[in-house]
Amino acid sequence: MADSAIRSFTIEALSLLAVSICVILFRTYVRIAQVGIRRLAPDDYLMLLVIIPYSIETSMAYFVGNVFHGLSNSNMTPAQRAALDSESTEFKWRVGGSKSQVTGWVMYSTVLWVIKSALCAFYLRLTGGLPPYKSRIYAGFGIIVVTYITVICSLLFSCQPFHKFWQINPDPGNHCQSAASRVYIFVVVTLNISTDVYLLFIPIPMLWSAQIRKAKKVGLIVLFSGGIFVMVAGILRAVLIIKNPTTGALQSASWAVRESFVAIVTSNLPMTYGWFQQKLKPVLGSWLSSSDTNHKSGPEPGSMVLDNVGHHSGWRSEHGESMTGERSIDESGDGVYMHSDLASSDEIMCSSLTTHNRCLSEAMETAASRLRQQSWRRDSYLISTDSSLLPISKLIEVFSSDEFYWAKAMPEAAMKEMLDNSLCFGLYHSPDKTNPEDGAGIFVGIARGVTDFTTFFYLTDVWVDPTYQGKGLGSWLVRCVQEVIESMPYLRRSILMTASWEKTVPFYEKLMDMKVFECRQGEGLAIMEKKGAGHPAFGREGT
Repeated sequence: MADSAIRSFTIEALSLLAVSICVILFRTYVRIAQVGIRRLAPDDYLMLLVIIPYSIETSMAYFVGNVFHGLSNSNMTPAQRAALDSESTEFKWRVGGSKSQVTGWVMYSTVLWVIKSALCAFYLRLTGGLPPYKSRIYAGFGIIVVTYITVICSLLFSCQPFHKFWQINPDPGNHCQSAASRVYIFVVVTLNISTDVYLLFIPIPMLWSAQIRKAKKVGLIVLFSGGIFVMVAGILRAVLIIKNPTTGALQSASWAVRESFVAIVTSNLPMTYGWFQQKLKPVLGSWLSSSDTNHKSGPEPGSMVLDNVGHHSGWRSEHGESMTGERSIDESGDGVYMHSDLASSDEIMCSSLTTHNRCLSEAMETAASRLRQQSWRRDSYLISTDSSLLPISKLIEVFSSDEFYWAKAMPEAAMKEMLDNSLCFGLYHSPDKTNPEDGAGIFVGIARGVTDFTTFFYLTDVWVDPTYQGKGLGSWLVRCVQEVIESMPYLRRSILMTASWEKTVPFYEKLMDMKVFECRQGEGLAIMEKKGAGHPAFGREGT
């Protein structure tokens, strides 16, 4: 193998490794900026994990080319095998190259299958686990596990005894020549392509049925079709190895690195799309809008959202800490978009869960993201609408206590889902800290709003730890809630329900200017309301 070719490949392999690591780290930065480090998802960690096998794979490719000069136990005649001295340098190179090839194949397969797992986890997070997609995605996880086990077994057990993988003489057979093994090539390529095709059939049909401009639709489909490029790279690798047995060892190693690089880059594009969309929007303008302006805005009857994940208001340097993963619908003239928060990269999927199509897209600040960035301080106390600060285990204890007589405790998963689908006001005490948001603050109270963040707000689950009562914290908490309610320009109605006529009703009448309606004074359940500026009767006398 020419030294110039080996040197060129070395530069290429190390460059691809460096770029791949940068891509993964950039994706991680974008996700942390969106949701915070504490709320990274399994797909984020899986993608970080890819760095390890890809680094080993690149190292093996380096050894194959630079240390073992592209040699292995393949592409030798019987006479050459018999004549090769077992103490010679070439013999050692061929043995070492063959061992590196086996390791390289295992790492190459591990890289691809971990990426597939990350994509599956991403789709599960993106679709919120809704039934039409949940079963397909879980099936995808099963397929990934089964095919990975099959691939590894084929790589490790196709040649027995194991030492034949680097046997020189006699010829161990093609199935023991890891640089050119047809078993390796066909098993890995077949299962790699079949799993990629299956994964493509999760997002592509949803995008295809979306009511968005054709150019935008094509762009999103291409974005989620990175697996096609990986499949092409895999096929090219197989063809080149089979047709060029003389350079098979180096071809195998080099194309493995290239294919892994393509897989890493294309699988990370959807997660960074929102960031680029936000940064490029001032330059590209309206092309980045997600839908025709003639498309009817607002959620269609019977439609369902796909996302149930905590993508949070994004860029901390500009907008502060990210908050909860509540979903909201932006009813702009450009179409219907589902946002978790500012610049969420995941919000670009489209679906047709009912007879109505809807696109999930557009990175922009919504009412939900804005309301989830609120915080108030008083002495050593903090009120924050960041639900990620709420201690789930403590809340379960509170819900189980006699003080929380109007509700029952729930399992942790149900509690988390409730919080993620609400606007929560957490009250924290941090006597020894200047920054309660560092996670060390003591949780001492909560108020929860069930809201669409635009027209409706239902106040419930207002609670302050008895040991902290008498300090005016409850009134302060409710005033903060009222401040948020008054900041909602299209609010039609805010309501609460209570059976405490003597204490609670006067309390909310005073602090929130609410009125009892549709009930006789002193009887039954008091349902209280205050009409917002978005209500047709707002401001009229007697309302």
